[in-house]
Amino acid sequence: MAGDGGLAVDVHRRGPARPGLRIFAFRLPESPRFLVARGNYDKASQVLYDFTGIVNVNLKIEEIRSTIDSEKRESLSDLRGSALGS
Repeated sequence: MAGDGGLAVDVHRRGPARPGLRIFAFRLPESPRFLVARGNYDKASQVLYDFTGIVNVNLKIEEIRSTIDSEKRESLSDLRGSALGS
């Protein structure tokens, strides 16, 4: 164990202290962008409100939706390429 920097020893010793980190990770909400992309506008609005404090989040939701739509159009035209007349 002298040549491995003690990493394996530290991981085993600190194992029981790690569950708190995992619990924190499960408590993080999905991103508003992820939620908008899946059509869950109400939850996206709630997350935006909770983290920004902005009461009227509809404009931000529309910006996110517009960006997602634009990215979809760009990637489809990129796939077609010039050989198919784009």
